[in-house]
Amino acid sequence: MIVYPQEYKLNCTKIGHWYYGISMSIGSTALASYTYCHDQYHSCPGTVLVDSTNTIRYTVTITWDGMNVSSGSISQSITGDQMYQCILDNPSGADRTRTLTIKVPVTAPSSLTEVNKTTTTITVSWTSLDSSDADGYVVNVTSDTDTVQTVQVEGSSNNTITLNGLRGGTIYCTTVRAYQQLLGPASSTISTFTHCQQEGIYLVYNKKCYINGSYFWDSSVNSVTEAISCVLPGTSLTTGLWVRVADPDDPVDCNSNSASDPFHCTNVTSPATLSFYLAQGLSADQEGWYKCCLPTDCSDHSTKIIFANIF
Repeated sequence: MIVYPQEYKLNCTKIGHWYYGISMSIGSTALASYTYCHDQYHSCPGTVLVDSTNTIRYTVTITWDGMNVSSGSISQSITGDQMYQCILDNPSGADRTRTLTIKVPVTAPSSLTEVNKTTTTITVSWTSLDSSDADGYVVNVTSDTDTVQTVQVEGSSNNTITLNGLRGGTIYCTTVRAYQQLLGPASSTISTFTHCQQEGIYLVYNKKCYINGSYFWDSSVNSVTEAISCVLPGTSLTTGLWVRVADPDDPVDCNSNSASDPFHCTNVTSPATLSFYLAQGLSADQEGWYKCCLPTDCSDHSTKIIFANIF
């Protein structure tokens, strides 16, 4: 199933009555309307003669972008089910009206959440809708605005999926929509950064992967969104540390914001992640090599260590 725009055709068939008017509408909005149509002398746009017994098929092409139904230059904002009417106006008085309802979810799935990730997969879940409101879901994954995957999940109660074949160290944005005959509105978007590697400690800065011994300007590590992170997949954080190599007995004092220790830190328990950024620039004697120890502190000989040079 494609995401937006979705295009489909509505057909209204007339049998007999060679002289007629015909119209197609959604609610009170006319998508097309023609009068004085004649099967032999004046066929109207969109009509096709099916056989010689005055049977014609009238077709309207509809585009649905998630918010608006449009046909040609006509556009109508709508939420939920789409109700169409085809009206045959017969001058003899034998008018006919036929209605069609196309099912469309009213609400978006809520609570879209990242459950797990590796270097090549992301698992997400969301709050499912009732079976009366959804037949299933469509999960859309993009990277740098390009669509990477569009996956259909059948069944209203199925609310978890693992997205495979992704790249490590890449930002992916994910949304989910419920569907019936057409797609409903999109959920909120979540952003996920896949692991740079599945095993071993690594550095992340500005959503990019960095190797052991990478260099960073202190002026560029100056906000929580510009923090340097060390990550150890497959572990849970206990007592990880950042330590200045020149003074290994004096760990970075997080969140003190003092002239001697201008560091602020954040952490994630699983996978073990310890990040820091600077509330102010480093003095000359504070520049140099720093090491990160995960998932325990640097006194544990089994802990993993990685180095970063900040100047």
